[in-house]
Amino acid sequence: MVWPRPLKQGMLKVVCHKDYERALIRCIHETGEVELIDIEEKGGASSVKLSDEEKEAIQLLGDVQKYVDYLGIEKYVPYIARLPDSKKMAVDDEKLSSIISITRKTLEAVAPKIDALREELVKVNQELEQQRALLKIAETVKPLGIELTHIGEGRYVYAVAGTISEDKVSMIKWRVAEVTNGDYIFHHASIGEGRAVVLIATFKEHKEIVQRLLTAFGFEEFKIPSEVEGSTDKIIERTQKRVKSLEDRLEKLEDEKWKIIKQHGYNLLACKELLSIERERMEAKNYLRRTETTVELWGWVPLKSAKRLVQAIDKATERTAVVEVIDPAIPEEERPTKLENPRIAGPYEALVKSFGIPNYKEIDPTKFMVITFPIIFGMMFGDVAHGAILALVGLALVAWRTRKPVVGEIIGYGLKAGSLLFWCGLTSVLFGFLYGSFFGSHHVIDPLWFNPFTSEGNFKLLRLAIVVAVIEINFGFLLRIVNLYHEGKLKEAFFMPTCLMWTHIGAMTILFSDQYSVDFMKWFSSTPPLLLDPSTTLLYERLTELLHAHPETPVSALTNMIETANITRELITRLSTPFYMTLRPLKVFEPLAPNLFDKSIWHTLEFLEALHLLPEQLTETLHLAKQLFIWNSTSHFEIHLPPITIMLFFLVILPVILALVGTIAISHDKSEGFSEIFDQLLALLSHTVSFARIFALAAVHYIFSHLGLQIPPYTPTLAVSFTVTEIFTIKMPQIVQESLIGAVLISLFILSFEGLLSFLHTLRLHWVEWFMKFYHGDGREFKPFVAARQVTVLKKPPF
Repeated sequence: MVWPRPLKQGMLKVVCHKDYERALIRCIHETGEVELIDIEEKGGASSVKLSDEEKEAIQLLGDVQKYVDYLGIEKYVPYIARLPDSKKMAVDDEKLSSIISITRKTLEAVAPKIDALREELVKVNQELEQQRALLKIAETVKPLGIELTHIGEGRYVYAVAGTISEDKVSMIKWRVAEVTNGDYIFHHASIGEGRAVVLIATFKEHKEIVQRLLTAFGFEEFKIPSEVEGSTDKIIERTQKRVKSLEDRLEKLEDEKWKIIKQHGYNLLACKELLSIERERMEAKNYLRRTETTVELWGWVPLKSAKRLVQAIDKATERTAVVEVIDPAIPEEERPTKLENPRIAGPYEALVKSFGIPNYKEIDPTKFMVITFPIIFGMMFGDVAHGAILALVGLALVAWRTRKPVVGEIIGYGLKAGSLLFWCGLTSVLFGFLYGSFFGSHHVIDPLWFNPFTSEGNFKLLRLAIVVAVIEINFGFLLRIVNLYHEGKLKEAFFMPTCLMWTHIGAMTILFSDQYSVDFMKWFSSTPPLLLDPSTTLLYERLTELLHAHPETPVSALTNMIETANITRELITRLSTPFYMTLRPLKVFEPLAPNLFDKSIWHTLEFLEALHLLPEQLTETLHLAKQLFIWNSTSHFEIHLPPITIMLFFLVILPVILALVGTIAISHDKSEGFSEIFDQLLALLSHTVSFARIFALAAVHYIFSHLGLQIPPYTPTLAVSFTVTEIFTIKMPQIVQESLIGAVLISLFILSFEGLLSFLHTLRLHWVEWFMKFYHGDGREFKPFVAARQVTVLKKPPF
């Protein structure tokens, strides 16, 4: 089986003449399949002197960026990116001089227009701001009944006007009266929003102390221009006209700005993109290793893309380069991770990366989550109507995303999650049919499986949740075994995940058998469990009879012992054969690699092998001892051995012992090995119980839905149910109407809040209960050196 893993990476080494340096970097940049390696560990420091052309390109990029920012046209890039390549600017960037030429022509055409427009806009905006301020002052002072020209400093009098908090007016008036010895004029009027306009006039000799006092009280003084003339009414009239004129002029200038954007905006964005790409290529030169005549480039490349990349490099360098893709002697954990998943798995890959990037050696769980995530969500959110609405919302988001809309970051996340919502909605519809739930009502459709919200159905859903836990957790153990096998850690693969998997499956098998169920007191019943096949069950029944028999004579007692030994031999053979057949083939490795496993493994094998021989030896011993028992007429045997004991030993206790002994044996710190096993067993228990949240979230969904059904009015009615309420001996039939309007209204809450809750708990079951069994997420993401083109295309691609 091919397990989903990150793409295999090889080391690319290219050596070519320095004359082909630009062609090589351009080829690598446009293919976007190589992560450059700083082979000399320069730490990103610039070690290459820029040419005059490159210096000019950097300067032009700054100029273009300045005009792009001023015009605010960066926001239009996503719209241009939606256009087909045939409508984008086609460029030839084989030579840097051609990019510089395009940029110069663009700036020569647009720079004078933008500079003149910007200068005019600055002037208009400054004057408009001044006129608006003057108008506000004049309108504010007018209620005081004074002229605006009277405010300021005269020959003998100092007058000041401004605004202050309305609750401080009385206090400031009292303070002014005290500091001026009553030589003052004070007027105020409320202007709303808790503020008041205040005019204070006093003798000039009190100016400094009044200013200090006003500053302490948060007084905002009006700045009256010195050139203001006329009455307050005339000033207001004149200023209003000027403001209107400036606003009209500003509107015309904005129209001119929009014309410049339509005429030259695309060219500016194209130049910015081209020069940004050139800057990245200049920075990439610092990764090259140089000699007098050659340059050497190193980088990681996916082996899947290596052949196409080599062909592109050969074409770009005219077959003069020496190209190698090798498997370097570098630890796998240091190699970058590049995932390859189908488009439908995009949202799930994002969830995996949010937990952590898979390292180069481990399995990528994304493809498995495509199946498990919607199923677990559907179990929590099972309802035909709610699931259908969720699926339609997801489908609408998918359709919207195909149109490549320009949206914000948060809405963009929602669009990417469209397919996830669609599949989660479909599984919710499926489980809705299985549960018989429609808008929370269980009276519209009959359940195809069971109704989880009856006394019997509750237990079924809880058991189903634990079954899912067993499958999910042990699948995680299986993936861990595969990871450890891939790393060559065979000891760890057997002693930890294999034994824990054995323990978990065994414990759950006993717990949910037909005989013992979850009633732990039945574990000590002498009735044989029904999880065995009929013939084995009969053997258990016969063994139980023999163990509880009271033979009257020594001969019959010995006969019972011989039959007991034969049955015991057969039962032990049946119970131990699966484990014996699993471990016995490992014995062949003992001569080849005696140190591959510790001696505890071989002791375990010999012990299981002895279990097959012991009953025959015991039978022979009993025949030889027959004469001894004949003379013991008072002997009889009574043994109480619950059938669960044997199963508990082989299915639970034995693998725990193996895991404990093996982990301690291979651990450098013995106490650490013991604590690790103990922690794993506790985590196994808690993680299994944690899957009961499937039942809990389904119950929450049912409760919220049921509340909606009880919201009046009941017309139109979703469903009518007939129930019988029994009070003592009197039975009272009732008709319960379920509200369609209430069901629809509560659905808005359910789809938003409870849907999000189910999503978060489903994610938690994957991140905590599943990922912790096999996934580390400590990898480093593959970061290719790639040219991001959105508004330009190449006339002659290098591949």
